[in-house]
Parts: sequence; structure tokens; C-alpha cells
Amino acid sequence: MAGLEEILSKAREFLDLSPLATYISNFEGQIIDCNNLFLELFGYTTDELGCMNIGDLYPSDQEDVGEKRESFIQELISNETVADHEEILLTKSGSELVSKVTAKKIGTFERQTYYLGFVRDVTQRRQLMDRLIHSSRQASVGNLAAGLAHDFNNILTAVRGNAELLMEMDIPPAVIAKLDIIINATGRAQ
Repeated sequence: MAGLEEILSKAREFLDLSPLATYISNFEGQIIDCNNLFLELFGYTTDELGCMNIGDLYPSDQEDVGEKRESFIQELISNETVADHEEILLTKSGSELVSKVTAKKIGTFERQTYYLGFVRDVTQRRQLMDRLIHSSRQASVGNLAAGLAHDFNNILTAVRGNAELLMEMDIPPAVIAKLDIIINATGRAQ
């Protein structure tokens, strides 16, 4: 057991020093320990987290939770680190957090592998990006509409101008009446 305690002791040194929400877990998802920032971010107490699994932080309606978790673990097994793995995680109150998780394998003891994980809440950043994209799309649609209106107005100006030129010519009254309708209609459309 001294091997496990040594592994966890080294990892715990980073918990309180970390400026991010930090936790220690095993590959099965058992939360071994975490810092106060992790507790604050998710709204749980140490005792509550001790009875939980990392999988409990995922939304239950998220279809690909198992696949995402398996992908995370496989990358950790292959590379011993995972950088900026994006996840939707839930707080105790049920709020969704868009998170970037970075993790480092810290050791294996009695066929149990442990890792140190860092969680960054990027929810606000994501919301700002979504708003920026939405605003950009709206601006593009506005520019397109303005361009179309300008082009349409140019066409109407040409039609009206030619109709006015024809009115000055010696033409039958029936044609003048039709030209008058064209001039009035293009004036209303502009």
C-alpha cells in the first residue's frame, strides 16, 4: 500500500498549488481526491465526491458519454497525457459546463492506474464565440440584403429612366398610359 500512498502523495502536492480545478482519479472513474477549486466549480462536498464516479458528472441524456469517456481513457493509456479534451459536464445544481480537461497518468498500483486531471470551465468563452458567430452571420445576411436591394434599385432606375425617355417621344396615347404605369410602379418600388 505504500506504493499507492506514494503515488497519491506526489499528486496531492499539485492539488492545492493548481490554479485550475484539479482532481485525482483512476481509470474506472473513482474520484480519489480534488482541490477546493474543483469542489467550488462543481458544487459538491468532498464527502459527496468520494461516493461518486467521474461518469456522474456527465449529463445522463448525452448519448455518447461512454464513447467519450472511453476515448479519453484510450488516449491517456496511449500517450500518458490528454490535452484539452472537451466535455460537457454537470454541476450539482444541474448547470452544464463546457469544459476542457487535461490529464496526466501518474502511476499504476495493483492493476489500478491513476491520473491527475485539470478542468477548465470554458462555458463563457463558448457562449461568446457562439454570439460572435451569430452576429457575424447576421451581418453577412444584412450585407447580402443591402447588396440585393442596391442591385434591384439599379434595375428599377434603368427601367424608369428608359420609360421616361420614351414618354418624350411621339408615341400613341395607349403606350403613354402603359409607360405612366411603369413609371409610377418603379417610383413606388424604389
